[in-house]
Amino acid sequence: MLHHAKTVMRATQRLNIEIFMLFFNKITKQTKPVYPR
Repeated sequence: MLHHAKTVMRATQRLNIEIFMLFFNKITKQTKPVYPR
């Protein structure tokens, strides 16, 4: 059970990061385009 909870937490954390990056990209695109150096 503990292992399952750990796996779910890891998956949720990864999903949250992906959503955050998507949201962040949307905001930066609205203000001004940011290009990686």
